[in-house]
Amino acid sequence: MKLKEELIEELKKGKFSPIIFGEVPVDLWNQRIHKTEGYSIYFDSDTIRYYEQYYNSEAVAFCIEQLDTICLFKFYITSEQIFMYPLCFEDSFNYKKGVIIAKYVSSFFEKKSLKIEFINLPFSNNLINYFKLKIHFIGVLKPCVEMYINLKDPLEELWSVIRKSYKSLINYGKKNLKVESEFSDDLWNDCKIFHAQVAGRKTRNDKTWDIQKQMIQRNHAKLFYFREESEILGFAFFTTSNRTVSYSVAAYDRSKFNKMSISHVIIWHAIEYFKLNGYENIYLGEYAPEKHINNQKLSNINHFKLGFCNNLISNNYLSNE
Repeated sequence: MKLKEELIEELKKGKFSPIIFGEVPVDLWNQRIHKTEGYSIYFDSDTIRYYEQYYNSEAVAFCIEQLDTICLFKFYITSEQIFMYPLCFEDSFNYKKGVIIAKYVSSFFEKKSLKIEFINLPFSNNLINYFKLKIHFIGVLKPCVEMYINLKDPLEELWSVIRKSYKSLINYGKKNLKVESEFSDDLWNDCKIFHAQVAGRKTRNDKTWDIQKQMIQRNHAKLFYFREESEILGFAFFTTSNRTVSYSVAAYDRSKFNKMSISHVIIWHAIEYFKLNGYENIYLGEYAPEKHINNQKLSNINHFKLGFCNNLISNNYLSNE
């Protein structure tokens, strides 16, 4: 892959030695990544492979170590464009070294005539923001808020801060629905079929579903679902790191919403489950008001998520608009 080789060569000119995903054993890659709380959800080998299939692309990811801290970077190359994630640094990464890396990466892409779409990650610190400023040619920086549920609060406090209108929906649903999590190949196949039915079409290839199945089997993800007479009513898929959980994929039978709110019950169940099992945060995604202007569906989804949050963190993202 010429682009990867050229970028790595540029970094080596700066006396950096990137550890390149795919060129080291997967176990060694994951062992290092999983020491970095939060980042592991996005740079774990399963996640890299998942989005490689999702974008129908070739993945490029690398890690640069400085003493006991790391920076991470990944992007995905298709025949038409690049999907680029921000260069991520641990908070303790040497600032001077980080600035040099950010300059090398941003100047490398600035010299290329490439169509780039920037994908946000829920992280912000001095070096990440520096990189976003340096790679400004992609677009403009716009504000957003990262939505979290802080599970370190007592369960009673978590219940008290959710949107008032949710509470009766959850209480009614808990009396009439049983959240399940027992996993099997047949169950996962039912979820895949159900997702296509809800979406009205098959939105992604079978390999992405296979990777997610492996993540569940390796305890890197958790699935919760409802059934009615053996038929799936809804499910939610969460990816996990040591202490943080990310709400990733969900599908619900909206024809049942007049009777009970499946989505509200499943999120509350996840809060109870992950708190009981020692996790500290559930990440629900970014809330960027400007993205809602022409996207009512996204606005509705984020309004729903916001009703569970007790921790909102300011961030910024690069927009191509």
